Amino acid sequence: MFAPAADTARIRPQPGDELYGVSGWLHLFCISLTFVGPIPEALIAARAFRSLAIARVPSQTLRRLGSMGAIYAGSAVFSGIAGVMLWRKNPQRVSLAKGYLLIGAALRIALFLLLHLAGMCVNLVRVIFTRLVYSVVWYSSLSLVG
Repeated sequence: MFAPAADTARIRPQPGDELYGVSGWLHLFCISLTFVGPIPEALIAARAFRSLAIARVPSQTLRRLGSMGAIYAGSAVFSGIAGVMLWRKNPQRVSLAKGYLLIGAALRIALFLLLHLAGMCVNLVRVIFTRLVYSVVWYSSLSLVG
């Protein structure tokens, strides 16, 4: 009655696309990258973009809000992608997660450094310390995976 689709090869998973079980600290890191990290980052981006849309402020403030929103929105997307890739049997999964750690830390530190230089009250030492510790710990842990 119903004939099978002519091209079923397109819907089969390609090698490296399957999700597989991870455990221990890698499982915790996958959950952190995929779910825990992107939610607050997306909320910060949304708040910055909402303020940008309704604010009647000088152009410098608009640029700060826009850059903060863009950095946090991009970071949320990148974090989610890196987390899902760690669950896949993809050869680039570890290097993508390491890239997220390096780029994420550099962008956030640069953003808060610029905000500090622009005269905003920012606890720069705390931002730098927390981002570097988070990135160094997870980067070195990922070096054990491969």
